[in-house]
Amino acid sequence: WRRVGAGVDGPFQVSVDALTVFDDGGGPALIAGGSFATAGAVPAQNVARWSGSAWSALGAGVDGRVRALAVLDDGNGAALYAAGDFTSAGGLPASRIARWDGLAWTPLGSGVDASVRALLAWDDGNGPGLIAGGLFTSAGGLPAAHVARWDGSTWQPLGGGLLGPVHALASGGAGPSAALLVGGAFAGGPETRDSYVAAWTCTDVQPPVLTVPEHVLVLETKGGAPGEVVTFEVGASDSCGIPPLVVCTPPSGSFFPRGTTWVTCAATDAAGNSAMAEFPVTVRLSAHER
Repeated sequence: WRRVGAGVDGPFQVSVDALTVFDDGGGPALIAGGSFATAGAVPAQNVARWSGSAWSALGAGVDGRVRALAVLDDGNGAALYAAGDFTSAGGLPASRIARWDGLAWTPLGSGVDASVRALLAWDDGNGPGLIAGGLFTSAGGLPAAHVARWDGSTWQPLGGGLLGPVHALASGGAGPSAALLVGGAFAGGPETRDSYVAAWTCTDVQPPVLTVPEHVLVLETKGGAPGEVVTFEVGASDSCGIPPLVVCTPPSGSFFPRGTTWVTCAATDAAGNSAMAEFPVTVRLSAHER
């Protein structure tokens, strides 16, 4: 064993409750969160950075105990997330959870209404998100019984939540077939009545979202048979993240005769939900050839 600099200190019930590694641009460093006022004799309100040789503060820190830390890249670059009992971060209102990008603290919407005890970066198939668990019953002003997901801009509940505090989160993998594992002091879940430990997976009951062109217009080239080979793009997304199978009739790259032909596309997701859409493809002579 060896000490990490001079450690942390403070006037009341000093503790470190969470650790993670985060690179804020200055290289990987150890981040400590808890209940303390100094780190290595440097003022650091409840969260601090250890570079390997020295402690430093993360801005003005937060005004209450930090109980959980996580690192997430939501598409805007990797950031550190801290959560716990605080109501401000960097001097700004931040209800129990905040984001540190290496330069400044920002709140996550209106936050949650009570203590956060666990954080986890997890991709449920809809892209990376942050899962928070704790004593709260609302997130972003919406009912969220002790567990919720932050997608980078909004809070979302996970079904009916749980019937008691969440203290631990773990990933059972990534993607829609993987489970989020949750542990805590709950006596059951509204859906399954699981006690103390439960698994959440994406239940796909929604049809895919199919995106097709409004109209494809192609001008015939001079010479050759009347008509053209036409290519087009069709997109499809699904609530559980697995790209749906898309079949169009006629398919992209087919020969389309002169005039208007309607293309019908169908998208089917892994759960068997399907959606259909159609659009016209028009092949015509250019104006000077009429």
